[in-house]
Amino acid sequence: MLFSDNLQQENYYQMPFLVFVCIAISYALFGISEMMQKVIKKNFFLLAIILTGLAFASVYQSITRMHAAVFYGLDVAGESLK
Repeated sequence: MLFSDNLQQENYYQMPFLVFVCIAISYALFGISEMMQKVIKKNFFLLAIILTGLAFASVYQSITRMHAAVFYGLDVAGESLK
């Protein structure tokens, strides 16, 4: 692969590929939404509300776990060095 070492170590070499990735993801989301509109015509709004509620619940649990994590401070790290 051309410039494989540079791509691995320095992220600004990846910037030209970022445009392609963003366009590909947006096109995929557009295609999925078009397909969903054909399959689910009337209950799409209700399905969107239910999926948003499920996503909100998992995000809330993730944030709660993050804030519940206890990290020891520098005083505990200093005690281990003695």
